[in-house]
Amino acid sequence: MKYELFLKNLKKIDAKVFYDYDIKNLTSFKIGGKAKYFVIVKNTKTLINLLKHCKKYFILGGGTNVLFSDKNYNGTIIKLEGKFKKIKVTKNHITCGSGASLFEINKIAKKNSLSGIEFSYGIPGTIGGAIFGNAGAFDDEILNYVTEVKILKNNKVFWTKNFSHSYRKSCFQDDNSIILSAKIMLNYGNKNEIDALQKANLLKRINSQPYGKPCAGSVFKREINDGKIIFPAKIIDTLGLKGVTIGGAMISTKHAGFIVNENNAKFKDVIKLIKHVKKIVYKNYNLKLKEEIIIVGGKANAYFGRFPHPFKIFKTKPRQRNNS
Repeated sequence: MKYELFLKNLKKIDAKVFYDYDIKNLTSFKIGGKAKYFVIVKNTKTLINLLKHCKKYFILGGGTNVLFSDKNYNGTIIKLEGKFKKIKVTKNHITCGSGASLFEINKIAKKNSLSGIEFSYGIPGTIGGAIFGNAGAFDDEILNYVTEVKILKNNKVFWTKNFSHSYRKSCFQDDNSIILSAKIMLNYGNKNEIDALQKANLLKRINSQPYGKPCAGSVFKREINDGKIIFPAKIIDTLGLKGVTIGGAMISTKHAGFIVNENNAKFKDVIKLIKHVKKIVYKNYNLKLKEEIIIVGGKANAYFGRFPHPFKIFKTKPRQRNNS
């Protein structure tokens, strides 16, 4: 009751508060139970104040790379908007809040003739989530262009240039910090060429991926074996698994690396399908696929060994975790 009273007062200040909110409305997979509390926060001060009172919380980016359990989330899901969506251009640098979408950042980059992140045009989601997972496409990655990240850690806000990353991996996955904003350094380019490349990349996605279908992007990470890159989608396709369905979940007939919510899929449908694919791939190729999507709730973390989600999910005093 104390927490709900706090939320009631918070709502009067600078936040939007919802109760028993359908999580499926927050994610591109359109799967999930209800969140006991869903709060839209518009500035850092309010965020810090909220986190001091939360026992359990989950900071959600664009919800485009995450699968939630159908069970209710007995905590607070926090979404960063307002000042967290601001974008500022200074010469060839773009400073953007973690809640800014990649679409909008690309739009601003083109307007200012700044080139470099055209590869990300068409990737849904926010820059915060993209940095967390080091999102990429067409042999490029977002953290190749990020020079500084502003984070909230241990109730302190500061900028850092010290962050490591690798394929679909950033140090923020192992850190109890929250990404607030970032600085991106780009090159000056030709506006027409930038526009053409953005449109070409978007068209590639539309033609090769189940664009517009309820899903969470590529399910599995690429693997490297003996210096060679192994593409899970090619293996899954070779094994004839396109179109395989469990419940309402289906391996996309357009791109074997995607699982789509074809017919009101449940959390368990997707999990069973992931396990089915992993089992067959291991049997035929002796290859253990790893998930790229973030799985939250149920027993998924136990048998997939995944970190919990795009920013952080922990109680007031975080427990140490061993991530895969």
